[in-house]
Amino acid sequence: MNKYYCPYCNIAFKFQKDAKKEELICLRCGDSLLKNKFLSFKRSIALIVFISFVLPMFIIYGYSLIYEFNKQNNIEVQFSLVN
Repeated sequence: MNKYYCPYCNIAFKFQKDAKKEELICLRCGDSLLKNKFLSFKRSIALIVFISFVLPMFIIYGYSLIYEFNKQNNIEVQFSLVN
């Protein structure tokens, strides 16, 4: 079941309907309905920006947990980028 919305009416009114006709018409204003996209361009850019800010924090937190765990167990491990 696809979700459709009217671009001119209130965003709170969304319609769920099986698309048997080629063009669905809004019951309030009479304009054609548009198909609701799952992931738009703005959402994808926002997701990339969010991940670019949050991922380094998780990486630093993970390395600090590993460092504290190794420090408590007196295990000496060196992290290097080049072998």
